[in-house]
Amino acid sequence: MILEVPFDPESWPEAYLRTASNSVRRGRRLDLGEHSCDGVVVEHVAVARYKQRKGVVHYWVEVGTYTQPGIDKLAMVTVEILRDSSSPPEAKVSLPKIDAEENQHGTGRVTLSIPENLVGMSPPPTLRITVSVRDNP
Repeated sequence: MILEVPFDPESWPEAYLRTASNSVRRGRRLDLGEHSCDGVVVEHVAVARYKQRKGVVHYWVEVGTYTQPGIDKLAMVTVEILRDSSSPPEAKVSLPKIDAEENQHGTGRVTLSIPENLVGMSPPPTLRITVSVRDNP
């Protein structure tokens, strides 16, 4: 499954998220609804900008999932930033596998570094989330 949304965190509602180091940060969260891939629903993406250095902006990224009743799954998630939906990725990172147990919520967290010139761009760059799922009995 591939989801594409504008990467414009300043327009997303404020939220708190846990970083890859498990600390809590204030950031922005976009609820994605009920997009499902083989029984795993991608519920939200959240980001918190945490540093800018040498023309690169670093974000904590969190992707939240829910696994529908049935069988445990393993979700592999890739996050990309594209100048537009037809261009190659300007930044790309894969989250650690999300152990998506049936009827449970799961979360993956990672750091994403994007070129500074894409931040605040108009129109905003594209955030692409790619999810693949396999059974994890």
